[in-house]
Amino acid sequence: MRKLFVLLGLALAVSGLAEAAPGDLLRSVPSGAAVHGAVAPLPEGGWCAGNLSGELFCLDAGGRRRTLTLADGPLLNAPLVQRGRLVVASTHGVQAFALADGKPLWRLALPPLPAPVLWDAYMPDPLPLGEEDLLVAHGRELLRLNAADGKPRWRLSLDAAVIAQLQLQGGSLWLADVEGRLLKIDPASGAVRQRWAAAQGLIQGAPALREDGWAWITGRDARVRGWRLDGRNGGGGAQVWEADHGGNWIMAAPLLLGEQLIVAESDGFLIQAYRARDGQRLWHFGLGQNVFQAPVVDGERLLVASGRAYQADAQGLVTAIGAGGELLWQRALPANAFGRPLLVGRRLVVGTENGQVHEIAVD
Repeated sequence: MRKLFVLLGLALAVSGLAEAAPGDLLRSVPSGAAVHGAVAPLPEGGWCAGNLSGELFCLDAGGRRRTLTLADGPLLNAPLVQRGRLVVASTHGVQAFALADGKPLWRLALPPLPAPVLWDAYMPDPLPLGEEDLLVAHGRELLRLNAADGKPRWRLSLDAAVIAQLQLQGGSLWLADVEGRLLKIDPASGAVRQRWAAAQGLIQGAPALREDGWAWITGRDARVRGWRLDGRNGGGGAQVWEADHGGNWIMAAPLLLGEQLIVAESDGFLIQAYRARDGQRLWHFGLGQNVFQAPVVDGERLLVASGRAYQADAQGLVTAIGAGGELLWQRALPANAFGRPLLVGRRLVVGTENGQVHEIAVD
């Protein structure tokens, strides 16, 4: 494995960022290849990200960049910062590095996943389980790993692959697979507690879950479903409402904004808001671009990253939308923005297809 750890200085002074207006582009950091995952915030400020060439790079709070070249495979998700370690899950396995100097700590090789096309180029992030363990979904395998040495505590073979993000809620691990199933799993043992046939096809965005038993599920079958899950009878529950998006795929995860359910279409170019309890449509926003990743909820507004999937030279957008569907501000980016946006402090950080990561002021 080729290893390269480099320190690069960025010319932009951090002191100048404080005067920025909402939507201003603060800086663009070169990556070298498209960034499809999110960044991982660093404890002292700054962030780390990975790209489709397998390069992992970090930007500290002072603007210095560290680059580590990996040989394992593309990075389609966000790295995990955990107890001084930086853990990455690629298409070829899981690796951990010392956050301080990039020294390799351990590596778990897994069967290589197929080379993804654009709309499949995503994997779940490694998910921390306390301070000592982590959970990883790799194709049809689910693993709980010891974070100190990468050794599996358990492995579960799934019926279908998982590309939606993993979630912990109410003491259970929740995941949705590419055949439309929602699973509730015991993270201690890996035993499947319950499962539901929740959609008619691939679920790419993690369902929106609420502690009172509601779940909202979207997928490539172009439908939105509101479910009440019943934990008393081993997989009971009922679908309460359904909305049809006319054949337009929904790849981004649905999310809650107060009592509204927000759904971003990947093909129809619309952001739609529903009343979460009954599916009544409240408003829509015509974006004019594909949304592949979930928007960010920032108080009473949404921050949306987008692009045009079939136009390689298209500009991307970051759009701020109010809770009533009104446009607040918009920022053009030099390329399609198909990375997952994330707030780091009061900056939105998002990767683009031209191999850059951008920091945008939100206040």
